Amino acid sequence: MSSAGPPPPLPPWSRLEGQVVLVTGASSGIGRDFCLDLARAGCRVVAAARRADRLRSLCDEINASAASRAPRAVAVEVDVAAGGSALEAAVQKAWDAFGRIDALVNNAGIRGAVHSPLDWPEDEWDRIIKTNLTGSWLVAKHVCRRMRDAKLKGSVVNITSIAGLNRGHLPGSTGYASSKAAVHYATKIMALELGADRIRVNSIAPGLFKSEITAPLFQKRWLSTVASKIVPLKEHGATDPALTSLVRFLIHEASSYVTGNIFIVDSDLLRCRPGGDAQVLNPSCLSLLQLFEADVYSVLDGSTNKTHKSVTGKRRLPRNFLEMKTKETMMLLVPQTLMLSNVLLDTSTTSCEGSLLGTVPVRLGYS
Repeated sequence: MSSAGPPPPLPPWSRLEGQVVLVTGASSGIGRDFCLDLARAGCRVVAAARRADRLRSLCDEINASAASRAPRAVAVEVDVAAGGSALEAAVQKAWDAFGRIDALVNNAGIRGAVHSPLDWPEDEWDRIIKTNLTGSWLVAKHVCRRMRDAKLKGSVVNITSIAGLNRGHLPGSTGYASSKAAVHYATKIMALELGADRIRVNSIAPGLFKSEITAPLFQKRWLSTVASKIVPLKEHGATDPALTSLVRFLIHEASSYVTGNIFIVDSDLLRCRPGGDAQVLNPSCLSLLQLFEADVYSVLDGSTNKTHKSVTGKRRLPRNFLEMKTKETMMLLVPQTLMLSNVLLDTSTTSCEGSLLGTVPVRLGYS
């Protein structure tokens, strides 16, 4: 009986020994996962966030598992929306923790409330923009200045969202989506201008991953149905390794010729949405997609109503949507224009019969 042979070699970015990485938004969710993974890869981690107690717990966990007595993780309490001298002082403290910063993972951000674009309170809009856009730029500004002056070949990784990309639309997310789209363009311009200083800037735009913000969605039983019918890989992503491995790569010198890119990690979900490359879309997927968007809106908004009203006020979708009779469901959705961006449905030759999860094609026209 032949042996299986040696295991395949690990990629070079599996080890990042000695790299110092600042991670913002580190106290929970994806940011916390990044810190733990980078520590396992051999990095020294500066964990930054507002919640000091959670940061201390995270750093204690990392340092307890370290082989050496020297700390592998240091906590820095910071609110990226604070701006001014307070934010710069926090960045200086992060720099001083290990004497340098080789990479920044700009992960801090908030979703904010859910509103129609006609109902957004100005103070809520300002809070989202100040945190997600201004805060990420200021942290990068202060870190990259120090990288430049120390003549370090640095890497900045901005964690954004597919909400800020074409076809990544989610009703009620005007503020959040606008802030993330702006970070994408800031990424490209910063990459263009900081290249002369050997500082690389890239963005990662995740799809739906489990985090503190999305945790309520993952309690929904229908989410697996959405994944199996809409997501090409038939499942939702796990931070480790889908995102952590990419962050490692962008920190490692193997990516030394990679800058100004937006890496989409969503199982190609964007291209399966109306407005994507597909010219024929399964109406059941359209139904599920609208259900998904409506329920995301209600779950994230904290609604407890039995029906979900879209932010445009034009459609109500019952919570037991998938349990409705097929014909009634398709008559509700298909013969009318769905509220999906830049899409017109030609239903003149489309049958409303068949299984809700069937394969009746719908021709799409683009406005």
